[in-house]
Amino acid sequence: MTPDDIDYVVITHTHLDHCLLAGIFTKAKIIDDDSIYYFDGKIVEHNKTVPKTKIKIIYTPGHDQFHCAVLVKTKEYGRVALTADLFWWPDNKKQLTNYKSLLNLSDSYLKDEKALVKSREKILKIADYIIPGHGNPLFFQK
Repeated sequence: MTPDDIDYVVITHTHLDHCLLAGIFTKAKIIDDDSIYYFDGKIVEHNKTVPKTKIKIIYTPGHDQFHCAVLVKTKEYGRVALTADLFWWPDNKKQLTNYKSLLNLSDSYLKDEKALVKSREKILKIADYIIPGHGNPLFFQK
């Protein structure tokens, strides 16, 4: 695949390590927590899905006030949540696997602790597998 093959790019939040290269996808529409941006300047709201798919965009503020996650249903892993920095840990750190430790995971860049906890609770209720913004994926068993 090349960047020209990509139709949509989801920007989970505007920290540079998560959005800096979005411009290389010149044929893609850019999606954030509530809108779709076209390169011709058009901006429209989305209805919490990537158009023409069943991929959900879930508003998850806390780490950043405009943070969102992506939820995809798969046969192999169940409901997969791409959570960006809602959950994150260094690659060399032991992964947390229980509800309480994931809920209380520290965040050095925290914007709103109460919102972060609510967002984490929301994702932990619906996800079977979590792909964090940093660190290895986590199969989460409820």
